[in-house]
Amino acid sequence: VDFASLADSRACKEFKAALPLCLGVDVRGEPVTADLAKMPHLLVAGTTGSGKSVGLNTFILSLIKAKKPEEVRFVLIDPKRVEFGIYDNQQYMLAPESMTRNIAEYHSRVGLMPYIVCIIDEFADLAATGPEAEKYVRLLAQKARACGIHLIVATQRPSVDVVAGVLKADFPCRLAYKTASAADSRTILDTGGAEKLLGRGDALYLDGRGRLLRLHGAYVADNDIRTLL
Repeated sequence: VDFASLADSRACKEFKAALPLCLGVDVRGEPVTADLAKMPHLLVAGTTGSGKSVGLNTFILSLIKAKKPEEVRFVLIDPKRVEFGIYDNQQYMLAPESMTRNIAEYHSRVGLMPYIVCIIDEFADLAATGPEAEKYVRLLAQKARACGIHLIVATQRPSVDVVAGVLKADFPCRLAYKTASAADSRTILDTGGAEKLLGRGDALYLDGRGRLLRLHGAYVADNDIRTLL
């Protein structure tokens, strides 16, 4: 599925959301969209070649195409330092404190503050640096929504020692590309099936309300990313 065509589809262009994501297309070829702000975080898993990293790129580009820099900023974390180098020109911001309870109140009382989307490409590698890393990601997931910070956390190894239950509780929306085993599928989706996917973008999406949807993610090449930025 070509990302440029998907992003230019009527469904994606007319989808009104604070943080719109083009997830791919369903089995009928219809675009599947979601609002990251309402998720409020997304847990992504998939083995090598499953389409996980390409999917992360399409999520970033979905937000770039839909929102201005004043509306969303990114924090991109890649322990392997191979996936996100193309986005080196992205800007970062530190928001001042304003004694407001959440980002909506900040907008009404103070003015526009951009959403911040933090994307971690390989959580297992980050967690391997020590227990503090997982602790702070978990705390961020619990408290970040009110101030407009939303997480997309991805891993190739969705085992129970990496994706603990306490972390999953804060990620009701989950996206599984092909996994290495049924056990990995159950860890990410609470059910088997992801191990039987075809790879190359074939995925199962758990929408946060217990509904499981099969979809196919869009593809974008590195050269196309440079064109779209």
